[in-house]
Amino acid sequence: MNTIRRFKEDVYLKECTAKITGLAEKDGKIHITLDQTIFFPTGGGQSCDIGTIGNLPVIDVYETADDIFHVTDQVDHGLSIGDDVTIAIDWPHRFDNMQRHCGEHIL
Repeated sequence: MNTIRRFKEDVYLKECTAKITGLAEKDGKIHITLDQTIFFPTGGGQSCDIGTIGNLPVIDVYETADDIFHVTDQVDHGLSIGDDVTIAIDWPHRFDNMQRHCGEHIL
């Protein structure tokens, strides 16, 4: 499944609705794939976005092939494949990453 990367279209998008396309438990955490995401994954020297999927905390985001995985430590999550969920990034964290990344390029 190819995750639509909404963060490439609008870096200021803070919230949207997405459909769960995959759920997998790994190392005591749940790895969630979505049809689309606003979460920037770890990469290029920049840390990932954090935030929420529904009411679950997203503590890590990484990219593998064409998918972006959103990690939560909430094993009792109550989610199912096909569910529509509200996803939201932690805006102060994103903005800090944006400023830091820009500063690194300037230096």
